[in-house]
Amino acid sequence: MILARFTTDAPLFGDALRRNPGTSVELDATFVTAADSLRVLFWAAGDDLAAFQTALEAEPAFDGVRVVTDDGTTRLYGADGTAESVARSAYDKLVDIDAKLLRAVGTSQGWDVDVRVPGRDGLRELWEWFAERRISFQIRSIGSASRTKPDLSHALTPAQREALVLAYDRGYYSIPREAGLAHLAAELDISEQALSERLRRGYARLVGNFLDAEPE
Repeated sequence: MILARFTTDAPLFGDALRRNPGTSVELDATFVTAADSLRVLFWAAGDDLAAFQTALEAEPAFDGVRVVTDDGTTRLYGADGTAESVARSAYDKLVDIDAKLLRAVGTSQGWDVDVRVPGRDGLRELWEWFAERRISFQIRSIGSASRTKPDLSHALTPAQREALVLAYDRGYYSIPREAGLAHLAAELDISEQALSERLRRGYARLVGNFLDAEPE
C-alpha cells in the first residue's frame, strides 16, 4: 500500500472558496446514496461562513446544500453532487482503483490531499485522471502506508484544534482538573455546550483517524 500526498487545483467548491479566501474546508465523508447521487459531508471554518454558504449554494455541481451542525465558528455541511460533477467522477475513480481518501483540505489556493492506493499503477491511473481533465496534480510525498505512523496533524478542524490545545494547556485534562469547562468557554467566547460538542467531535476525529491509519 502507498500513501500519497499531493496538491491540486481541482474545482471542488472552487468559486465559493475563491470568493471567500478566509474560509477553509475539510472533507469529512463521501458516499453514494440509494438514489445514486454522491453525498459529501464537509467542515467549513472561516470568518464569514454566511457569505461562503451563499456562494456555495450557487455552485452548479452541487444540489441541496445544507447545514448539518453549527457551533458558531465551524459548520458541518452536507451536499449532493450532480452526476456530471468533478466530485462524482473523482469518487468513482478512487473506487475503481481501490484507493481510499484519507484527508482533503481546501482553501482559495487549492487542495491538499492524502490518499492510500494499492500500488504505483493505481497512483499512475489517478495522475492520468487529473491530466485528462487538465487539473493540476503535484505530488508532495510518497511512502509506504504499512510502515507510516498515524499522522494526526491534520485530523482536526482549526476550531477543534484550538479548543483541545487550550484545554490541555489550561489543565482541563489534569488530575485533579485545573480548569473547568466554563472558564475555557469564556476564553473562546462560546457557550459551554458548544465547547463540549467541539471537544467531543475533536476526540472522535482523533480516534477515528488514528484507528484508520493503523497498519492493516
